[in-house]
Amino acid sequence: MIDIFFKTILRLRPKVIVVINAFVGRCFKGTQSSEVPTPDGRFQDWIKLTPSEEFGGYDITITKPESTEGNEPLTTHIFFSSMLSGSRALDCGSRENLAWIVRNYLKNKQN
Repeated sequence: MIDIFFKTILRLRPKVIVVINAFVGRCFKGTQSSEVPTPDGRFQDWIKLTPSEEFGGYDITITKPESTEGNEPLTTHIFFSSMLSGSRALDCGSRENLAWIVRNYLKNKQN
C-alpha cells in the first residue's frame, strides 16, 4: 500500500502535501526526534526532506521507486499536522492557522 501511495503522489504531482496521519508522517519523516527528519528503511532512497526557513514545513523531493516507469522526481512542499477531526483533532484556531500557512505558501512560493 505504501508503494502505491508514493507512486500516486508522483503521478498527481501536488503543489503542496499536508500530512494529517501519524503513520504516514512516520513514513515521510522516519523519526520522531527533534533533529531534521530523515526517512528510514526502504524509503530513505525515495525521500529527501529539507527544512524550510521561509515557509515552515519542509521542501521534499520524492524520487520514483525502481518499479515505476516514466515518473520524474517530484519536488514540492510538505506540512505535518494532527488530525482534522475526531477526539484529538486540531482546535478551530489551529486549523485556521494551518489553512493560512498553506495559502501563504502557495501565494508566495518562489519558483
